[in-house]
Amino acid sequence: MKRRRLLQVGAAGALVAGGLAWLRPADRSAPHTSYFSRLQRMLQHDGPGTACLVLDLDRVNHNLIALRDTMPPKMAYRVVAKSLPCTDLIQQVLATMHSRRIMSFHQPFTNQLAQDFPDADLLLGKPMPVDAAAAFYDRLRPSIFDPQMQLQWLIDTPDRLRAYRDLARQLDVRMRINIEIDVGLRRGGVSDDASFIQLLRLLRDNSRHLRFAGLMGYDAHVMRMPAVFGSPESLQQEANARYAHFLALLRQYGSDLLTMNQDLPLVFNTAGSLNYQLHATASPANEVAVGSALVKPSDFDIDSLDAFQSALYIAAPVLKTASGLRLPGMEWANHVAPLLNPNLAHTHFIYGGNWMATPESPAGLRPNRWYGRSSNQEMLNGGDAARLRAGDYVFFRPTQSEAVMLQFGPLVVVQAGTIIDRWPVLSAR
Repeated sequence: MKRRRLLQVGAAGALVAGGLAWLRPADRSAPHTSYFSRLQRMLQHDGPGTACLVLDLDRVNHNLIALRDTMPPKMAYRVVAKSLPCTDLIQQVLATMHSRRIMSFHQPFTNQLAQDFPDADLLLGKPMPVDAAAAFYDRLRPSIFDPQMQLQWLIDTPDRLRAYRDLARQLDVRMRINIEIDVGLRRGGVSDDASFIQLLRLLRDNSRHLRFAGLMGYDAHVMRMPAVFGSPESLQQEANARYAHFLALLRQYGSDLLTMNQDLPLVFNTAGSLNYQLHATASPANEVAVGSALVKPSDFDIDSLDAFQSALYIAAPVLKTASGLRLPGMEWANHVAPLLNPNLAHTHFIYGGNWMATPESPAGLRPNRWYGRSSNQEMLNGGDAARLRAGDYVFFRPTQSEAVMLQFGPLVVVQAGTIIDRWPVLSAR
């Protein structure tokens, strides 16, 4: 009986151990790929020693070629400054795309872009409070940039247009006005015929200080809607039909606005990185705006952008590393946790953290949900194969570019296997 009892206990223990082994997660860890090993060596040799943002110029150039190859025919190109907030980078994009068109979403950026690109055609990407418009004129430095000819303010309501009219009168300037229309995104813009017609009348009645410049209908929702609402192609057709409706109203109620100022082409803007390719046929617009695709953060991992490569990474030095799991008050778990999960075999603390980004290399690293996030010294756990030591780097792929690119100071620009420059980013103030 005693022997039988021991056998039963042993069998039960084996079953429990086997069950735990079956439930035990696989080890996700791996060392740096050759690409990130090269980046690490560059930064260890000539990096800032702090968390920084690495821009791969070879990959940006690859993406520019992909963009040129997939641009809708007969469409003009406008670069989105908020997604690529760096003068040198914007200059590279404009030169390659043979464009001088820039979209700006932030008043301080608009002033800086007018200074850095005195021949640019600037279009505001969102309706600005009238105080922000006043600040632009107040801070505009003397240059050849002429806002009366080169800057389009975006207007979405009759009340905002009246406020801009009053500012234009006060400053004795003439403002170019682009009307934002709602083509399905439901984030703003004119959505009803009466308001649109009222805007046209206000422009006509105040032609000394206001000048019609075009329409903007942003339609990125066509790529983000659940499939139950329709395919991207069908949603794009609906957005185009909505855009065409406002164009018809413009021809009916504002035909004089189309002809009175023929020295500057009218701008009918649409699209973004996610859906610009859907405008290849039967689009009512004459230009598309693309920015993020050129550095391809992870939010832009969609089939239509498969030809584009990730070109932007956060590089964070490893400050400390230790075996096992390091949790305060749970020292007993230090050696137990790796037995249950090989991805907890090592603990690493990095320079900074808690960014809009996910660990990319070495593979298998994850923030510790029990320890919590930190913007100072983030804890990351990983398996044996990551092989990280203090002084090595962890690379993160941003989920977006527009906010992340403003957090690290100058971009560390790499090309052909070496660090070639540091590019300052635009000032948010």
